Amino acid sequence: MRKIIWLLLLIPILVVCKKKDKKEGPTTPFPSASGSFDQKSLLNAWAQNVIQVGYKEHYGNLESLENATTSFLSSPSGTTLDGLQAAHHLAYLSWQKVLLFEFGPAMDHTLSSNSNIYPTDKVEIEKNIAQNLTDLSAASKLDEKGLPALDYLLHHENKDSVIVFFQESANRRNYLGLVVKDLLGHTGKVKAAWESGYSTSFQNNVGTSAGSGIGLMLNSVNMQFERFVRDGKVGIPSGVRDFNGASLPDHVEALYRGNVSMELLLASLKGMELWYTGNNTVGLDDYLINLKATYNGGSLDDAIKAQFVKCNNAAMAISKPLKEAVLSDKTKVDALYKELQLLAVLFKVDVPSALGVVITYQDNDGD
Repeated sequence: MRKIIWLLLLIPILVVCKKKDKKEGPTTPFPSASGSFDQKSLLNAWAQNVIQVGYKEHYGNLESLENATTSFLSSPSGTTLDGLQAAHHLAYLSWQKVLLFEFGPAMDHTLSSNSNIYPTDKVEIEKNIAQNLTDLSAASKLDEKGLPALDYLLHHENKDSVIVFFQESANRRNYLGLVVKDLLGHTGKVKAAWESGYSTSFQNNVGTSAGSGIGLMLNSVNMQFERFVRDGKVGIPSGVRDFNGASLPDHVEALYRGNVSMELLLASLKGMELWYTGNNTVGLDDYLINLKATYNGGSLDDAIKAQFVKCNNAAMAISKPLKEAVLSDKTKVDALYKELQLLAVLFKVDVPSALGVVITYQDNDGD
């Protein structure tokens, strides 16, 4: 069932999204041109101040993770394990800033799938360790590697037990190094592609067609937000996206560390806000303001920024670890999901309508 759920999330459905007949939508007419707004300045800001900055930070954190792994494997101890766990945590956080950008080089290297498919398959991980697996490239291995696999390897038992496991098993040490190397390799290829030419072509790709820079960006952000933020982080664990409506606490992000799932969600929302504002330079907010895009009689930009606040507040209202909250505080978790869904609709329906961008996929929630 676990792999079926994630396959459903990963397969793009290439149809044009439609609004529900009764949905209150934007009053801005569907534009045919960009007006006076300089689209290239927006693409430049996204490329230089958001995407490349994000990949540089994430790759740097993965390099630190690799160094911490080397230190731990050379001398497994409480101190080196603490350093490794801290480095893993930082890499998990920096991943949240780039997870939305699954187009171009990231799509070519399926970065999202290679970095953060969860829940991780602990049974297969242990089989891989027993067999001293040396290759994680097969598609069947996506839920046996990445940040979630490291979460299992570093947190599935208390610290003393984790240290002993690695001290007593060369295969386990090899597997830890293999997972870190795989993460670093995929991210490095994407980062290098942006730095070696893709950034320039992206910045020059003005317009609002499906293949334009803005079209690629909005389609990617919408797909990644719906599948891996709204659903992956909240909807699936809470049971909202389960056919039977049953809570799935073992499907939260960072299951084994246990108390950082909400922190990762908040980091992903912060990353999305940075993207929306162009990291405080030229942002999508400026484009919508330039177009005088409206929503229910007010500013669409104001509506979006207010919805970010509502999402953050709903997340912070949940004080328990998410794996507990989906069982014992489900009302608050469901309220969070509803706020995330409202944000999804703004970006999937109202923003594309204002800009003249077609969203070329649709999930099954009827947006």
